[in-house]
Amino acid sequence: KVYESISNGNFPLILGGDHSLGLGSIAGASKSIKNLGVVWIDAHGDINTDITSPTGNIHGMPLAASFGIGHEALVNVYENRVKIKEENVFHIAGRDLDEGEVELIKGSKGQFYTMDKVKKLGIKNVVKDMLNYFKNKVDAVHVSFDLDSIDSLFAPGTGTPVKDGLSVEDAKYILESLALSGMMCSLDIVELNPVLDKDNKTLDIAMYLIKNTLSKLKYGLENKLTA
Repeated sequence: KVYESISNGNFPLILGGDHSLGLGSIAGASKSIKNLGVVWIDAHGDINTDITSPTGNIHGMPLAASFGIGHEALVNVYENRVKIKEENVFHIAGRDLDEGEVELIKGSKGQFYTMDKVKKLGIKNVVKDMLNYFKNKVDAVHVSFDLDSIDSLFAPGTGTPVKDGLSVEDAKYILESLALSGMMCSLDIVELNPVLDKDNKTLDIAMYLIKNTLSKLKYGLENKLTA
């Protein structure tokens, strides 16, 4: 469905619970876009493999599988191919990383801006670095936004909340900057768990971010599709 949407000149918004859905959205987007970039905004690395994962949860593996690392059943979802180049990944807000993920990040060609780095640089400089990194490097960018990237104080309604994360305004700035850049071709919003939410705080944040991002959206894929 993501492939069909982008190929028809539309903008797919993919809503879900489990972040493993990123396997499918990236697979679809990368079939449409010749050279796809991915911005992954998440408290977790999501670059575990079946070997490194301490839990075996697939929602901790989609990013690694998308650039060709991990179990072949995940790497080859939808089509038997690597979906994205490792150097076309820009990860923001990581702060709860497993030991195996830390080792993968050390040797990675991708960009990983942990919360420590975000706090040191400031969100505007992080976004500036991100946009400059992708400029003239990719044809379009898929954005995968996990609500647990936001500080658990503000967004409790998610399966694995983590403190000391992004503020709501930080998240808004990242997403609207990508929307205004004209590079964003598709967007995941994931890991909302209403059962764990408090007074719909996380739901309200999700709706706020979606409405604001889509209201700022500028993109054109006429020259970027493989079809």
